[in-house]
Amino acid sequence: MGYPAPPPNLDRMSDADLLEYETLLAAYIKSVDRIVIRIHFFDSVARGILDGAPDYDQLMQRVFPDGKPPALDVPPPTEQSAQR
Repeated sequence: MGYPAPPPNLDRMSDADLLEYETLLAAYIKSVDRIVIRIHFFDSVARGILDGAPDYDQLMQRVFPDGKPPALDVPPPTEQSAQR
């Protein structure tokens, strides 16, 4: 994985640089959230299969007892952070 990149020096950044940094960081966090949600979804499905679900309907009942799978598409980051 390598070493993490050093954090930027926020004291030297202009307001525009800070806004761009904040926007990029928010997009990165949302991307990680999407990955985590998908990993949990696929883990749940794999566990349902390993638990012996014989068909799709049984699999969905075992994996999502409330009948609702998680939303796999996390909404994109909003511009709210720019409106301080």
